[in-house]
Amino acid sequence: MASEAPRIDPQRVDVRPGTMPPPALTESYLARIEVRDPEVLAELRRYPEGPQRDEFLRLALRIGVLSLRMAAGSLDLDAIKRESTNLVGSLRQLLEERQQQISASLTQVLGEYLDPAKGKLEARLAALTRPGGELDVLLRAQLDGDSSALARTLTTHVGEQSKLFRILSPEEAGGLRAQVQGVLAEALEGQRKQLLAQFSLDEPNSALKRLADTLREENQKLGREFSLDKPDSALSRMTKALEDTQRNISQRLTLDDPQSPLSLLSRELETRIEDIRKRAEEFQSEVKQTLQSLDTRRKVEARSTLQGLGFEEAFGRVLEPMVAAYGDLFEDCRATAGAISRNKKGDYVARLAEDSGAPGAGIVWEAKSAENYSLKSSREELAEARRNRESQLGVFVWEASRAAEGVKPLQRFGTDIVVLWDPEDPSTDIRIEAAYSIARALAVRAARNDAEREVSAEDVDKVVNALEQRLGAFSEMRTKTTTIASNAQTVLKLTEQMESLVREQIQALRSLSATMRQRAADG
Repeated sequence: MASEAPRIDPQRVDVRPGTMPPPALTESYLARIEVRDPEVLAELRRYPEGPQRDEFLRLALRIGVLSLRMAAGSLDLDAIKRESTNLVGSLRQLLEERQQQISASLTQVLGEYLDPAKGKLEARLAALTRPGGELDVLLRAQLDGDSSALARTLTTHVGEQSKLFRILSPEEAGGLRAQVQGVLAEALEGQRKQLLAQFSLDEPNSALKRLADTLREENQKLGREFSLDKPDSALSRMTKALEDTQRNISQRLTLDDPQSPLSLLSRELETRIEDIRKRAEEFQSEVKQTLQSLDTRRKVEARSTLQGLGFEEAFGRVLEPMVAAYGDLFEDCRATAGAISRNKKGDYVARLAEDSGAPGAGIVWEAKSAENYSLKSSREELAEARRNRESQLGVFVWEASRAAEGVKPLQRFGTDIVVLWDPEDPSTDIRIEAAYSIARALAVRAARNDAEREVSAEDVDKVVNALEQRLGAFSEMRTKTTTIASNAQTVLKLTEQMESLVREQIQALRSLSATMRQRAADG
């Protein structure tokens, strides 16, 4: 005997996106969900309570979960691929810009100071050492001529006014002055010449010449170190290192090398994308199979539910949940007489709810499965049914296989509506829903007595005409279903398109009805 699955309190289970369910949820999960959406409620009422409705809910939930999961995965991979491409392009551009900036800056700065022809260092050395230059002027001012600082100093200490001169005066020492002056003059002249020779560029062994030669050699060496013409120079080695680095980065960020990081990343992304594509195809295939199974099951259930019932009773089974979905009152009048004595015309009546804009307005339904009717006779019987059931509008439901030739699936004649319905074809149920929406809109419009209303009968006529055109495509659907094995995809697409278009028109009718109801309340 199989053990019962553990029951889980839905108030204590975390079901937020991205969280893993507790271990017990992998077996089964009991949830109580309150549904308020009118369209979902209308769809649920098509299935009787029990296993059939539960199976429908499980299939709908699975399709929704798979769709959310697939959408999240596709967005993440697209973002990774886009950001990877941007990162590679930005890194390559940054390296190229930095290499150009470093080369240009080094060349400009070194050339400005060390260029043998125009460098600032060479010009400064030439300005210091050339004849008449700053050093030459300085030395001459200190050593050359009677006005030089050296001459003035010697005059002060050994001149006529100095103590030494007075001590060595001829009157005191007899000829000593001349001898001392000669010796000093000769010594000073020799010292001056030696000193000037050390600061002359014309002397090959002078200090200034040796300094200039040393600076020139060092300048040449430094220039060779920052020259691109010499392969072993510092600038050449630096340039080669930058080129090797750039080449290494280019090799790692190229798709031509199958082992490069970019190639590995690209293959990983392609693998992930291909996996997502396969999962998407499997998901689409599963959804198609589920929809086909659901559509086939619904048709079988519809035929089994209505099998053995009369046309009128089968129609009542379809109409009642539609009326309840709008919140209106449903009346089965087949066995009771109406306002006319002993007259039972009018099988069903739908009374509009209090908040509908036309409270209590009646829509009588006459269902016939007979071949001896025409459009004229059907309208006459519908007019009698409206009087008998005291209703403002009437809908004549004609079995599609017994309708007169040339009758459209959905037609309106003033306050009368004629619709064709097949109890064995669930796809024709939407005609009943469309007819009911049109009748409700007309009832609300009839309840208003304002000559200046903006919502006119022409608006309703446009919607009705659009519904008549769209519902004509259901005959093609019926033909396609005979070969559903080979035309399953075409049938599914056509069904989705037609149902969507018809529901849009029904929604338009509901909007018109709501506008009429609001204006009636304001008036």
